[in-house]
Amino acid sequence: MSDFPLYDVEKAYSEWSRIPVDDFDYMSAHDLMILSPPQLRELIDMASGIRFNQLGWRNEGGSLEKFMLGGGVSDKMVVDFGCGLGVDACWFTMHGAKVVLADMHPNMLRMAQQSMVMRTGFISPRLMVTSPYWPFFIIDSVDVFWSLGVLHHTPHIGKILERMCGSLNPGGECRIVLYSDKRWEEMMGESVPSGPTWQHPRFQEFVRKCDTVGQYADWYNAEKIAALVEPFGEMVSCEPLCKWQMVGAVIKAKGK
Repeated sequence: MSDFPLYDVEKAYSEWSRIPVDDFDYMSAHDLMILSPPQLRELIDMASGIRFNQLGWRNEGGSLEKFMLGGGVSDKMVVDFGCGLGVDACWFTMHGAKVVLADMHPNMLRMAQQSMVMRTGFISPRLMVTSPYWPFFIIDSVDVFWSLGVLHHTPHIGKILERMCGSLNPGGECRIVLYSDKRWEEMMGESVPSGPTWQHPRFQEFVRKCDTVGQYADWYNAEKIAALVEPFGEMVSCEPLCKWQMVGAVIKAKGK
């Protein structure tokens, strides 16, 4: 058996052209572009309100916000990797960050830029089209790499994190939010696999339980993340988020 899962990159690119809008639906850039400005603003406000509601499961007690902001992001260069509609980018901008929008789909970057202008009055200093192939992206001098709910959908997570760490300024960090081991246990009713998740006989079932699109999903905990980044980075912290459905990890590059 191969030591790497079969992964149709072109299919993944096509499927993830539709992004999940919190508690609403999967929407493509085309779906968003046909909305009138008031409709788009209403959708952005709704998605932001759901994500950052401190009484909701995603941000209970402000836990997600605290993890996002860490020690503060004012005047820092933040890359929102897999920015989608731009909800998190707007949040970082409103807290003083300079946000680079990053996504595989150019039209989605356009929509995220429009979201930023509508909600914050600011324009992103840079739009970065990412690639599903190495080297994934080209950028340097980054203070914070942010990625929420994206990297657990690719088997290339290790290589992407290595690239992220290599692009950080001294003192910079990656802040990533991934599916947790508790998510697997609750969804599947059994302990997490001892071997690679993609080799488990119920792997496809887990993928579909997580999302209606996509062909890959994996779970993570502190031990698994630390081992993943050990060759090039250091996991500084790992904490449960979103009612234990996710874990948030802070990773720094070795020698920076």
